[in-house]
Amino acid sequence: MEHRDRIVYGTRFHVPQNIVRLQEGWQVRYGEWKLFTDPTKDISGARQSLRNAKAALIRRIKSLPAPSGLRKAILSSKKFKNLPVGISGPRKYKRKGRRFSELTFQVTLPQCGGKPKTKAVYICTDYTVTEKRIDAALQKAKDIRNKCEEDFRRAVTEEKRKNI
Repeated sequence: MEHRDRIVYGTRFHVPQNIVRLQEGWQVRYGEWKLFTDPTKDISGARQSLRNAKAALIRRIKSLPAPSGLRKAILSSKKFKNLPVGISGPRKYKRKGRRFSELTFQVTLPQCGGKPKTKAVYICTDYTVTEKRIDAALQKAKDIRNKCEEDFRRAVTEEKRKNI
């Protein structure tokens, strides 16, 4: 678990990620946010509330899925057909030695602990384009992205729990 130092009442505290200091106590920001107020307005109160916040954080990490950091909403209204996050296109390109162009969707695949990868989903050639083919390829791209997101969320949660 990542930590940072924070000075409260002139004393340095080693505070885990997902816990922040507010004026009146420590707040756990994992799942539903919860504030642990200091029982006294001195260093002993801050220590006690931080111990309570750490215990609550560990319980939540063990029981709740980790926040993945993946975007959930469409960011641009200019995308073709309001494509979901992680899918772009269609991209038109021509392979060397071919007389016709091909259309593909690009699917961004998040990787736990690494750079995202990109996968192309074939739609059709520029001579065989139909709405039905575009819809079928888009559904395939969505399925690939959804499966990868599930795997990514699972891996992030396992990694978070492993590092408690």
